[in-house]
Amino acid sequence: MKVGFIGLGRMGAPMAKHLATAHFTLSLFDRRAEAAASLAAELSARALTDPAQVAKESTVVVLSLPGYEQVAGVMTGPGGILDGAAPGLIVVDTTTVSIAQSRDLARQSLERGVHYLDAPVSGAPIGITAADAGTLTIMVGGRHEAFLEVEPVLASIGGNVRWVGPSGAGSAIKAINQAVYITYMTAFAEGLAIGEALGISTDNLLDTLGTAAAGNPTISTKYEELKGRSNKAFAVDSAVRYFDILEDGSRDLPLLTPVFDATQRSLQDAAKQSLGASDLVIARHRYRRPV
Repeated sequence: MKVGFIGLGRMGAPMAKHLATAHFTLSLFDRRAEAAASLAAELSARALTDPAQVAKESTVVVLSLPGYEQVAGVMTGPGGILDGAAPGLIVVDTTTVSIAQSRDLARQSLERGVHYLDAPVSGAPIGITAADAGTLTIMVGGRHEAFLEVEPVLASIGGNVRWVGPSGAGSAIKAINQAVYITYMTAFAEGLAIGEALGISTDNLLDTLGTAAAGNPTISTKYEELKGRSNKAFAVDSAVRYFDILEDGSRDLPLLTPVFDATQRSLQDAAKQSLGASDLVIARHRYRRPV
């Protein structure tokens, strides 16, 4: 199977390496031409000049891009995938976009005979580590028949590959996953702040909670960072964006979401305090009352 890969950043590059290891015929594109050329040489792949050329030479195209603006440009812009795609091409988009955006891209693609699957990824301990290990969870929305065709491709980069429903379903589950994780981390940050205010050292809090239910296994993956020994931040601004995506997709549902709503307000308040670039947990000093 001929596979094209577009977007060779921190997540995309390791995914492309796993595809090469699985012996797919691989074509690469990145807006940083030197990055595509270097990885292509390493993987015995081809570096191509634009997304349209990748589409022409592929059966499946996988995207790993920063956000919707980049995906829209790669899909529908001049020299984009839809300019070069033959009917039957399957696009697997691992980028996190909103439910409405993924559905719109699927609609535009189908008008050209192309199948677009929203297939965001997640992983524990963190996504980048899971991408390196090839153990990502991949949540796929779109036509089931198209998913079955590309399942072997996805199995080479993910340990848990699941078709979850029609277009937008993958994006929906990713938004829910992020909201649950962020809410958990925000609550943990408050707990740390309380413990520190009571005079318990941060090391004691982390070392004790790391083997208890509150910290194990999810939060404990951040302990090295909280102790200053690594840098794998989950920025407040990113968390706000994920909640915006979830709110956009769920505002018309007959549901109350008091816990998510409280977390969203807390994060928005942190962003207003110029903490948008700070890690969710490290930014816990904002909870301290003036004395």
